[in-house]
Amino acid sequence: SLTAEMIEELGTASFNTLDLPKETKIAVAQYLVTSAQGCSAWVGAHVQGSQLLTFINTVESKYLPNPFHNFAHAVDVEYSICRYLKLIEADSFLLDSQTFWLLIAAIAHDVGHLGVNNQYLVET
Repeated sequence: SLTAEMIEELGTASFNTLDLPKETKIAVAQYLVTSAQGCSAWVGAHVQGSQLLTFINTVESKYLPNPFHNFAHAVDVEYSICRYLKLIEADSFLLDSQTFWLLIAAIAHDVGHLGVNNQYLVET
């Protein structure tokens, strides 16, 4: 679970996911989805917490251990999207379900990424 201090820090622009233990990253990923402005009520009504946690754990397990395109990066992207959505008041023009799926996409966007770019893959 997250401390009150960590939850407060999630409201700032300086939250750092890189040095968090795996369990804390998973807790942050779940907290962001369940508390995000614009979708928290929808998530509460339509998503079982245990299913969300199982999904996040499964996604985390599919990330490869490379230096950048890893689960810490995914949680950082999710955190950043939450911040930007709040700054632009996206709840005034996005459906709650759209916000939810955007955050889910953020968590999973680099699953299986090999950690190299397309040019490297073409050349090898």
